[in-house]
Amino acid sequence: MLTLSHYEFKTFLKWKAWESSKTVIDCNEAYTSKTVSGTGEIIKNLGGARKINSLLTGFNSYDKSS
Repeated sequence: MLTLSHYEFKTFLKWKAWESSKTVIDCNEAYTSKTVSGTGEIIKNLGGARKINSLLTGFNSYDKSS
């Protein structure tokens, strides 16, 4: 899986979802690293922070890729 390009991985994921009668939602990647996963809130002044705190609920989201 690590050797696949982004397109190949997305195609593979959609195929596996189709086999399992599941749906894959293909969304625009803009702002995905600035979005709090629990609330969907976009943090505009993220900078290089690894920990994202929701201003609305205090929910914490961590960047596991760093």
